[in-house]
Amino acid sequence: MWRKSSKKNGKRTLAVDTSVLVAYLVKNDPHHQRALEDLKEVDVLYVPAEGLIETGLFFRRHGIPLELLESVVTSRDVQVVDTTEDDVIAALRYTAEHPKLFVDYVIYNASVRIGVPFLTYDEEFLKFLKRVRGLTQG
Repeated sequence: MWRKSSKKNGKRTLAVDTSVLVAYLVKNDPHHQRALEDLKEVDVLYVPAEGLIETGLFFRRHGIPLELLESVVTSRDVQVVDTTEDDVIAALRYTAEHPKLFVDYVIYNASVRIGVPFLTYDEEFLKFLKRVRGLTQG
């Protein structure tokens, strides 16, 4: 799902999931150039904690230096979003028949809760969101 960044407190903001973080940080990712373009005018990037955890696990599995992820976490332009009980409950309800999308939905719900547009390159999750939430790109 792609929604153009919005302004929050006068700054352009966007929330992203693991697919966007990996694409942005890993030069040989097929979406790398797209991620660079999508994020170039964002002032504050919101990253739910689960997205950072998933990205760290992906990096470990693929032998990618964790310092790349650390550079994101310590950036002043990145805000880590904590998960709430409501994020988890919403994910449990919406993903009961699709358990592998559970963490994706927790990440998505956190972005909705804080009122920040959400970006993912995960086509399976996009199809799921369109079906269960009636969401469209735009």
